Amino acid sequence: MFIKIVTLYFVFFFSTFAHELGHIVMAKIFYNVKNSRIEIGKGKNILKLKKIIVNALPVYGHAYWELEDFDSYKKSSKLRKIMPSLGGPLVSLLIALGFILISGNNYGDFYNQIIKYFIMYNSICFISTVLPIKYINYSSDGMRILNTIKSTEDNVN
Repeated sequence: MFIKIVTLYFVFFFSTFAHELGHIVMAKIFYNVKNSRIEIGKGKNILKLKKIIVNALPVYGHAYWELEDFDSYKKSSKLRKIMPSLGGPLVSLLIALGFILISGNNYGDFYNQIIKYFIMYNSICFISTVLPIKYINYSSDGMRILNTIKSTEDNVN
């Protein structure tokens, strides 16, 4: 049981970190952002580095960054504006698909179980983040994408 809990924690942490890193990579590619950092989980702080904060329960994450040129962002196309929001779900989808591709092989019970955890968690993460949902303190990636698409003040290129 202890090994299963540690394994799930690793899968949740790695997958959440990769998802949030997907947001930051897209923001850096499309907007050359600075001062980016990732916060994973909620609860008691267990690790605090300059760019990464890890809390006890890795149930969600958040990517933060600063735009260097807000005017450039405002003038950019809607497609370009949605790319940072799309980065996280794309990474989750790619992780799920990657593990689906290797799931047909027999690596032994323990590793096959880890593969299943990665497939399940990242599939759920992909679906739950692309759905347009408004939470109490934040919006899902899908909601941010939908709001950008529906916005009338943005440039359409």
